[in-house]
Amino acid sequence: MLRSTLAASVLLLASSAAVTSAHALEGKALLDSYLEKMGSAAVTITYGNLVEDGASFTMQDAVITNPRGQKTNVEAIVVKGLRQAAAGRISYESVVLSGISGQMRGSDGTLSINAVASNNGEWPADVWAGGLTADERKQRITFDSFSINGVQAKSPEVSFNLESFGITGADIPLDFRLTPEMAALNSGEPAEPMVMKSVALTGFDGTQAGVEFSLGTIAVSNLSFPTSFSVLGVDDLQIYSAAAFKDFLVKQGGTTIMSLADLSGTITPADSSGTITGTSNIDGLYVNLKAVPDREAQKVFDQLGYDKIEMTATGVGTYNPNTGVTDVTNTVFKLKNMFDLAFNYRLEGYTLDVINQLNAANQKIESGTPMMQAYMAILPTLSQVKLSNLSLALTDQSITGRALDFQASQMNTTGDQLAQGAPMMIGMGLAGLQMPALTEMVTKAVGDFLRDKGTLTVEANPAEPVSIVTMVMSGQSNPKVIPEMLNLQMTATPK
Repeated sequence: MLRSTLAASVLLLASSAAVTSAHALEGKALLDSYLEKMGSAAVTITYGNLVEDGASFTMQDAVITNPRGQKTNVEAIVVKGLRQAAAGRISYESVVLSGISGQMRGSDGTLSINAVASNNGEWPADVWAGGLTADERKQRITFDSFSINGVQAKSPEVSFNLESFGITGADIPLDFRLTPEMAALNSGEPAEPMVMKSVALTGFDGTQAGVEFSLGTIAVSNLSFPTSFSVLGVDDLQIYSAAAFKDFLVKQGGTTIMSLADLSGTITPADSSGTITGTSNIDGLYVNLKAVPDREAQKVFDQLGYDKIEMTATGVGTYNPNTGVTDVTNTVFKLKNMFDLAFNYRLEGYTLDVINQLNAANQKIESGTPMMQAYMAILPTLSQVKLSNLSLALTDQSITGRALDFQASQMNTTGDQLAQGAPMMIGMGLAGLQMPALTEMVTKAVGDFLRDKGTLTVEANPAEPVSIVTMVMSGQSNPKVIPEMLNLQMTATPK
């Protein structure tokens, strides 16, 4: 095997220039000098054969040894069209590594990958150099596609397989400011979002500490992730157009602990009025309560008669960043044989300015500013956010009766007797508020719900939208005004 350090490989190519394409020679020399610039002088590359073809070169039977002495074997590294692009940047037409094998980092395990490939990319020559300046961090990495296929990893602690992972249409900035520490490294306006046309993962499974796990797919379309949360624009709200997480399964000892058929959502671009619509869906969520290790919790589940949770959920929301109107509608969580919970609400005045000032306040808190001080500074802004309406509806699907029977068993009575006495107990508990109208409404609604096992609904429909700040301050100083301020209603309807 022909051995060459990265520093000496340019001389190696020069010695065989008679059979080497000028384009391939340029690309190989550029790769060597680039890797040297990364500060990887302790890294060595060896290969059994070097083949040039036009603007491409192939290193066959390559071995890459890192400073820790770990070796990665690569059957072939094929690089096409590697060249110096604009000043300080490098571009390539394609890079393919096939037949990769080596050690898992920090363990005795092994890792093999059928292929890693990327097409039509460009990146800053100093992208991995330390101590980049704020201006250098303005640069971006772009590529048309990147993929990893056929991954197998095995170690005493964990093993996993991955069928494929891929990204298309990527434009990735170096300037991220998601923490105060990251923000301190940069200056000026934040970089444009990181964008990817698609991100997809398929066929992931493995084991760790006796637990088996598998995942069918993750798919995200038109990802656009902000580089900073301190100042968000309208475009930053369109994080993706569609996202899906499907066929997730966790097992232990052959028994399913948890599974999820589908977790997905969509975000549509703003319409002519500026309104953005989002949808969400959860389908086939299963949790095995028998697998919960807490013995006391197991006793409670057994007495309630539950050995599993099965849930589905749907939701729809709209947001207009110009007016700050937020509507959450048709949002329902359904837990089989337990209950359905539906809620809707409408906020006004929750504009991008409010969001940005809240984010700025949270960053100050992370940096050490007292919470009260940070929020008091933006109190006038927060006062613009108002509640227009709110509705919560709990529909019994057997949990009410089970809970009553469970509680009654602790008190040497029956569930029916407990339900009959509940209104009086609630009335006594609310008497201290000295709000007879509210007490009467709540005791009647809860009493009817416990008796009929139907739907308990709480609604707030104020005559005029009420400031969230006003509600909080009134709740602290004079809570009696809240029910009238919100036009609070509680009702129960039978099945």
